[in-house]
Amino acid sequence: MITAEAVEVRRDELARIDGPGPVDQYVGLMRRAAASPGIGYLVIAATRDPAATS
Repeated sequence: MITAEAVEVRRDELARIDGPGPVDQYVGLMRRAAASPGIGYLVIAATRDPAATS
């Protein structure tokens, strides 16, 4: 839940990067994972668009 809350605090900033859809999907995933007692941990991988860093 801490991760979902941290993302929600910066939602507008993050949504400017890739749109609100991916941000909302990520928050939903984090909330569902936190509510699932069978999940002991969750690994998330991301890649940075090389064109965005130049």
